[in-house]
Amino acid sequence: MWVSMMFIRRLRKSLLLFILGAGIGVLPGCGITRVEGLGEINSAIDDALVETGLCSTNMDCRKKRLVFWEGNEKRVYLNFYVGSKKIDPSLIEKAISKRKKEIDMRTIVTITFYNKTKDEMLENGVIYNMIFVSPYYKKDL
Repeated sequence: MWVSMMFIRRLRKSLLLFILGAGIGVLPGCGITRVEGLGEINSAIDDALVETGLCSTNMDCRKKRLVFWEGNEKRVYLNFYVGSKKIDPSLIEKAISKRKKEIDMRTIVTITFYNKTKDEMLENGVIYNMIFVSPYYKKDL
């Protein structure tokens, strides 16, 4: 009797570990959205940011974490956190519109510019100040 109880416990534990392992194998794709053409749009944005003088190179732009996005195939939101150095959004707008036309991208791209950096909006690791900061520019492209 005691042997069968131990066997059942081990079997339950093994089954639980198997289920967890199988579930973890599926999870890496959860929540990740791939938007076709967004890589080309990001490249055009980096080029435009270099042109404004906000970054020295495309890699520098990525390291500074100035642009964050979310969305799907229908609409993409690009949020620019440029800090106190307000830039003219029309340069970014033109770069995105031109690249969208070149690659025939039908996704609506909403650009929003904030005059704070992402770090300035973080308080204790949580975006707290976001509700108090209004964008200085927002447009659908």
